[in-house]
Amino acid sequence: MAWWRFEQGTFPFTPIDVSIGKGKDNTVYSLKGRKKHTDRRDVVLKMDHRERFAFPSTEEIMSRALYLKNKYEILQAFLGDFIPHTTFIVGEKQHGNHNVKHVFQVQDRIHNYRINSLTEDERNNPELVTNLHALFTKLLDLHELVRKVNASLPPEARIDLSLDLGAVSRLIKESRTLRDIGSERITPEIFDSPNIMLHDKVHPRCIDFGSGTWSNAKQATRMILMEAGKRKGLLTSTQ
Repeated sequence: MAWWRFEQGTFPFTPIDVSIGKGKDNTVYSLKGRKKHTDRRDVVLKMDHRERFAFPSTEEIMSRALYLKNKYEILQAFLGDFIPHTTFIVGEKQHGNHNVKHVFQVQDRIHNYRINSLTEDERNNPELVTNLHALFTKLLDLHELVRKVNASLPPEARIDLSLDLGAVSRLIKESRTLRDIGSERITPEIFDSPNIMLHDKVHPRCIDFGSGTWSNAKQATRMILMEAGKRKGLLTSTQ
């Protein structure tokens, strides 16, 4: 496993050299938090494992970090607890004989329950079904609001808040209201995605925020989006 160094102060976690999962973009490592920083919160470290042929500049890495931070904050404002607490840290990791700038993600650990790992009775738990419907409704409302805001903006100012959630994402992209979809199609099975984990088997969490870059134009769009969400009563917090 690569070693890492953080530029501002001491990284407040003790890494454990154990990979507990690997997705399309990231490898996930178990971490143990130091008590004075974390109250022993159970967290993981996510590292992008995709090979890159060019070493990114500090400016590019900061732009990627700002993209993740801003997207996370917007999603948490609209989706609340469906987005797990996540911190983004710019540091270095070893790549061959070089130290390469990198964005590390430290995220609350959601234990490895997915829809397809549940029994039929667990999938039909009324609390889980209610939470899945609430998540879908919030995602649909957010998608429609982003669509309207982006429609009047040039491409460089548009914000992409999509989440790679498989069937859920596809259904939301082809619809605008729950009436378009039909409630009978919102079943637990469509939420079977590696990017949706279940806390205590009943609380869905969207754990992956994709990748991109940030700009002043997108920062202005964020302000427009948050104000529109506030007017419509869609915010669960005011990030």
